[in-house]
This record gives sequence, C-alpha cells and structure tokens, in this order.
Amino acid sequence: MMIKNLKHKINLLMSLIEKVKKDDVFALASQLAYYLMLSFFPFILFLMTLAGLSSLSSSDVLNQLSVMLPKSILDLTQSTIQEVFDNEYTGLLGISILLMVWTSSSAFKAIINSVNKAYDFKENRSFIKLSIISIAGILALALTMILSLIILVFGNIISEYIEKFHSVYRITLALWGIFRYTFIFIIMIIIFVGIYIFAPAQKLIWIEVIPGSIFSTIGWIIVSLGFSFYVDNFGNYSRFYGSLGAVFILMTWLFLISIIFILGIEINFVINKNKTHVIKS
Repeated sequence: MMIKNLKHKINLLMSLIEKVKKDDVFALASQLAYYLMLSFFPFILFLMTLAGLSSLSSSDVLNQLSVMLPKSILDLTQSTIQEVFDNEYTGLLGISILLMVWTSSSAFKAIINSVNKAYDFKENRSFIKLSIISIAGILALALTMILSLIILVFGNIISEYIEKFHSVYRITLALWGIFRYTFIFIIMIIIFVGIYIFAPAQKLIWIEVIPGSIFSTIGWIIVSLGFSFYVDNFGNYSRFYGSLGAVFILMTWLFLISIIFILGIEINFVINKNKTHVIKS
C-alpha cells in the first residue's frame, strides 16, 4: 500500500512537471508579473485611500505590511502611504478607481489567461463582462486586505489588553496569536479559491480548487518571508542598481509570486485530471 501511494505521488509530480513545461509557466509568470507591476502602485493608492477611511493609521498599516513585504519594497511605497493617510486625500478615491479600471483589468486578464491556458479553456466572454469580472475581483481583493489589516491591528490592541492580566496572559496571548494568524491564513485561501473559481471561462466548483489554493497561500507566505529575509540580509541590490534597486526587487518579488499563483492552477488541474481518470478506470 505504501509503495502504491508513493508511486501515485511520483506519477502526480511527473504529470505536474510535464504540464508546467507544456504551458510554459515561467513565460506566463513573466507576463503576469509585468501587468501586476503596472497595477501595483494604483492598487496601493486605492487600498490606502480605502484604509484611510477607516480607523487605521499609516503606522498601523506599515507595521503589518512589514511582515509580508521586503523592506526595500516597503520603503518604495512608504511615502505614498503616509501622504495618503496624513493628508486624508478623499479625492484620491475617485482618481485611483479610474486608474484601476485600466491597470487592474490588464492584470486580471493576465490571470484569466493563465487559468484558461492551464485548463485548455477557450475564452468566450465579452470584453465588458471580462472588465466587470476584473474590476470586481480587484475590489473584493482590496476590501479583503483592508479587513485583514483591521483584524491584525485590532488583534494587537487585544494582545496589549491581555498582557495586563499577568496570571493568564501567556497562554491566552499565544492562543489569540494562533487564532488571529490562522484567520488571515484562511482569508488568503478564500481569496485564491475565489480567483480560481471565477477567473476561468468555465466555472469550477470550490472543491476542485482547494489543493492549489492551499499551495498558493503557503507558497506566497514562504516566498515573501524568504525573499524578504534574503533581500534585507544578503541581497545588496542598491549597490548594483542604485535607486532602481527597489524597483528591481519589486519586479522579482512579483515574478516569484506569479510563479506560485500559476503553479497553484497547474496543481488543481493535475489532481482533478487524475481523479477523473481514476473514476473512469
């Protein structure tokens, strides 16, 4: 039984490798990273403008973003974030939405193209429908990220309150920390599930996209934290690229994230194809 299971996993891995080669995943990731790069700053502007309407402060947001973003990328966006929060530019909301209509559509269409290619789906939706799906997806992503930031900041307040009760705070604080970050982990999985379901030309059911969503979530966290640690401690990009170092780091990070995202799609396809083959057999 153990040998049979091992053989099955090896076959799945070989099928995944063949699928990755066939779909030219690295080329798809390059295309996706390019469009994500174009939409990154308009999205940050829109996200921070929305966050500015809440009770969050710029320091709250920067503290939480520092966990997931390399310091160089955070430095690149820090002045924009602080300016939006400190000056309360409510008029930026309309401007950033207009910017996102084009940039987010381009980025999300690259996502749609990646999903369709993995599943060999032919795109038959109209330009208007694709644009609506793209904008709705980005808006949902922005609101989810705002909710996550609020939960993290609110969680810090609760943690400080728990610390006042010295007799029980250690266990309670540990449990609260586990719950808080588990919730964020689940939110990220839900985001990937939503994208993997609604992006392709043909609708998929949620159970079909769970494996890739879990992989993409874990991969996103590991790649972001690992790349952040490498850049902050070993990668002296500013020495070679000067002021463009932060931009190069951002592009590299987006490329790595794009690879993880597309690999999640490929994993879903290979696993579901294998299940279908087993059922037919």
